[in-house]
Amino acid sequence: MFEDYTAEALLEDVLSKAPDGIDTQAGSIFYDAISGIIEQIAKMYTDLDQIFNYVFISTASGEYLDMKASKYGMTRNAATAAKYYLVYEGTAPEAGARFFHSDTGLYFYIEEIETDDGTELILVAEEAGTDGNNIAEGDLAVPVNTITGLTSSTFGAVCEYGTDDEDDDSLRTCI
Repeated sequence: MFEDYTAEALLEDVLSKAPDGIDTQAGSIFYDAISGIIEQIAKMYTDLDQIFNYVFISTASGEYLDMKASKYGMTRNAATAAKYYLVYEGTAPEAGARFFHSDTGLYFYIEEIETDDGTELILVAEEAGTDGNNIAEGDLAVPVNTITGLTSSTFGAVCEYGTDDEDDDSLRTCI
């Protein structure tokens, strides 16, 4: 909106309007007196242009888009963690026990969920997002601390894929 208001364009405009007989060359008193002010005015136009981008849903981004969405009672969908069924032999780990996946370097914790068939143990990624979505069924789930009586533990089928925070374009379509 204010792209034409560059420091160079503003300086040229002011210099062209100087009274006849005034020295407008770089280093002259007139030039030096206005050049600093012109830089500040150009910065103000740049800032003003950015403010306009924050005001409209179609151009707002990040936290500014979140503020616009909240006016309509909407919030950005937060990232969710990947979840896998735990396949184990021996003693069942307790809820909260931590496990490691060596290929991805990700940590998981145990969560118990009730199903029609009883209690299932789920490995939940400690970090939300899609990074934990590519673990193969049968990969080792390495306990961080020794669990007496647990003889083996592996990742089972995906229970729930992890998601990243909703992006700006997706949020924009909902507003």
